[in-house]
Amino acid sequence: MGKNFEQIDIGQGGSAYLADADVDFTPPSGKVVIAITSLDDATEFNTLTPDNTDDVAYMSTATQVAQNGTNADVIPASETFPAGVTLYGRWTKVQIDAGAVLMYFGQ
Repeated sequence: MGKNFEQIDIGQGGSAYLADADVDFTPPSGKVVIAITSLDDATEFNTLTPDNTDDVAYMSTATQVAQNGTNADVIPASETFPAGVTLYGRWTKVQIDAGAVLMYFGQ
């Protein structure tokens, strides 16, 4: 059975700015990060911990699972995301190594 996602516009569920490297960001209770927009031309992630409350898998910096598909790769710490790139998914923890991001919350 699929998860019934509440339809909201990005930003309606809250947001946060993160520019501190090597700090674990955890969204408010009852929420997850559903979108991350890079504000810097060299944003790197140390940690993207996917929400695993259903059978859907989201890209992460950890070992990929079968739901990610055959031969899916993890996001390496050396991967840089330029300003303006938005990642969509569901994450319970975010940590950047460099750069700055805006994070948007959902349930």
